[in-house]
Amino acid sequence: MADPLSWGVLGALVATEGIKFLYGQATEVLKRWRERKAGRKGEAEAPIPVPADAPLEGTLEPPTVDFGATERLHDEIKALRSVLGDYADGLADPDPADQDLASAADGLRRALELVYGQRITFRGEDREPSGPTVIGRAEADTVAGELTGVHARLVRSGRVEATAIARNVSPEGKVTGGEFDTIG
Repeated sequence: MADPLSWGVLGALVATEGIKFLYGQATEVLKRWRERKAGRKGEAEAPIPVPADAPLEGTLEPPTVDFGATERLHDEIKALRSVLGDYADGLADPDPADQDLASAADGLRRALELVYGQRITFRGEDREPSGPTVIGRAEADTVAGELTGVHARLVRSGRVEATAIARNVSPEGKVTGGEFDTIG
């Protein structure tokens, strides 16, 4: 679970720029979702640009939209984006004591992390840097064949968490947390 945003840690400039970043990314995700619904798959599936001056710790790979996650989170992304609008447009400054604003920004960040499959970390935060994250967890009561948490053929950067749990494994069964071919 990600640590919630803390304006005191981030500082006013990074908090303001972070809100602008989240707002802009959410706008692009919602546009891509609409384009896909309208049948314009090529436009919808293109990577979303990340501004060169984004206040991020680490590097986001050019994000593409997970439309299944966007479908589930669409209403939440739209509502949280709306809460951040005046701050993103420069009509209001984030108040370090405003926990509702911090929660809205963190909620939008978490939603975007699910849509992008990447961690979004701002400069000054005490959490892992931005970038791809693969989390796989497989559970079964009984395994007679194979059970694998993550099977990846190529992971060039980012972080991978792989877990496989089984209560009973038959003599021919195999349980593996992760199998990787080429990580870095």
